[in-house]
Amino acid sequence: MENVLHGCKDVRVLHFPLADYSALIDDYEKGPFEGRNLAAGARLYEKMINERDTIWLGVAGALVVGGFGGYIIDLMEKGLVDVICSTGAQV
Repeated sequence: MENVLHGCKDVRVLHFPLADYSALIDDYEKGPFEGRNLAAGARLYEKMINERDTIWLGVAGALVVGGFGGYIIDLMEKGLVDVICSTGAQV
């Protein structure tokens, strides 16, 4: 992976691996606590995608410079996000 910040050897751009997450979400749905909430969120997101809703992504904090920008790029390239609302920490 490429080093995105010179002098910060541990920071890398992260991307979603090519995988099917449906089995993981099924397991979380049957699990306790926040796993169920995560699964409910995933099901809602899937419904929004299938119904062609406008999907907003809110990004706060320094996620992009921390290496999570790759996740945002992946969502954009796959057409899974329509609008991004970000704090100034991202630029």
